[in-house]
Amino acid sequence: MGSIKIGKFEISQQSGAAGKTPIGHKLTEKHTGRNKYQKMVRASISAPGSQSEAIETLEVQGMTPYLTLNTSQTEVAYNVTTATLNGKSNAEKFRVSSTGKAITLVTNTGYTVSENIGTFSAGFGEQVEGSIAIKLQFAANNTSRSETIPVLVEYWDGSEWQSAGTHNIIQSSSDADVSFTITPNTLEEYAKEGGTQTVSITSNVAYSIEVQGDVETSWLTLSRQSGTATTEELNITAAAQAVGAEAREVSIKFKSNITGSVVGTLAAKQVAGEAYAISWESDTLTFTNDDLNQIKNNNLTANSDWYIEEVV
Repeated sequence: MGSIKIGKFEISQQSGAAGKTPIGHKLTEKHTGRNKYQKMVRASISAPGSQSEAIETLEVQGMTPYLTLNTSQTEVAYNVTTATLNGKSNAEKFRVSSTGKAITLVTNTGYTVSENIGTFSAGFGEQVEGSIAIKLQFAANNTSRSETIPVLVEYWDGSEWQSAGTHNIIQSSSDADVSFTITPNTLEEYAKEGGTQTVSITSNVAYSIEVQGDVETSWLTLSRQSGTATTEELNITAAAQAVGAEAREVSIKFKSNITGSVVGTLAAKQVAGEAYAISWESDTLTFTNDDLNQIKNNNLTANSDWYIEEVV
């Protein structure tokens, strides 16, 4: 009589006696795809030899296409010429434009490019929303003042373009008199267990350090948040990944205390956590009639919370 889960739906009971029985149906997971989601359910008479059955269809209408960006601005150093705008979408395609400095849409994982339009891979967004990473290219800022590049991102709703908002890319001034060096100037990708890496920073100005990210940044910690006009080491520590967690990335920004401009950046990346795993000790448990009302144990090993349901 227990409930059964079928896809994103839960049905209140699996069996019953003759008569009219109200069977509860519940949608247990939000449908984020733009296309309709469907599952078919078969009810059958359990009497031996019966071939009588009834089919019902459970469906959820697709969600209106959308695209959202995780943040509204990105800060980069004057000599950085690319930026990635992260977010989520279930749309078929998107486009970018700018009323400021010229930008170029660059091919990245998950989409192809035609001029300023990016088309997501086949099937993207149809049954579930997905993460997006829009990569842009632009010229360095060789002026003595910071420059803001307003990037309008739009998505296709099936009939026309809709605005997802404007994301500002802020390039710092060139600060020609500033000498700022990070050694090494790249970090190795952190393992899922986490760890610490050390860099040496040589600067002729005092500076501040901060970790910036799209969603959550507390997994990366720094041994200090500021520096002086000298050579100092910086320890950068990543926490261990949780089971099933996605790969993650943040940016470490170094800003001049004199102008507030970004004088250096480091990207910190960490691989995904341990994949979910679950297994029975024995694939098959065999019973005979002599085993009636006897309990047989089968060990189940999992690295996360679990539940059991009938395979239909």
